[in-house]
Amino acid sequence: GGCAIPAGQQTLRFSFKRLPEMLFVGKYTLELRAADEEGQPVACVRGEFNVQPGKSKGLLRKLEAGCPRMIMENWGSFSSLYKVDLCDSTEKRVDVRFDKREGTDWEMIGHWWNFCDEGSHSVHMYRRAPGLWGPCDPAAEDPCGHMPCSQRMCKWCDWCEEDENIDYDHTCQESEEPSDCNVEEVYDMHPDSIQELCYEGAPGAAPVTSAE
Repeated sequence: GGCAIPAGQQTLRFSFKRLPEMLFVGKYTLELRAADEEGQPVACVRGEFNVQPGKSKGLLRKLEAGCPRMIMENWGSFSSLYKVDLCDSTEKRVDVRFDKREGTDWEMIGHWWNFCDEGSHSVHMYRRAPGLWGPCDPAAEDPCGHMPCSQRMCKWCDWCEEDENIDYDHTCQESEEPSDCNVEEVYDMHPDSIQELCYEGAPGAAPVTSAE
């Protein structure tokens, strides 16, 4: 039979159905061998990752205490991440924000919406196209054409009139949900753990749910 992968440079994504609950601290080398339905080799990938000690400095580390998978999958697209505490502002939330590398055409941010008042550890991570919720002119030929996604349209902004700093009434929004303009996933993580658990090569934690 023929090869199902088109000729040329391609991106192959691999994942594990299940990982052990705990690992010893240290460096691990993984080798993945992919084969087609007939058992013929397709690709072989070898990589390394480090499991670093936690706060307890013990020899074992729980994998579920990892960095949100959305962050790890896009690690090479930003230069730094940092926590922003807005509990004393009208926003009443905590953020994790990212400094994008040059050439990255999307934005990522995380919100702990209910941490300040309720102490909730649920962080909503968003990977979205730039320009989402930005102003647009509904009379223009393609008012949201500057956005690098397809499922978008210029809509009336219900909340714009409530903000005295906003002088427009239409914004670029998703034409359907979920869309390729905005991906949302929810993780269980304390805001103070973001710097400790998110580093190059860190284990990725699966989302509690994919918000739709």
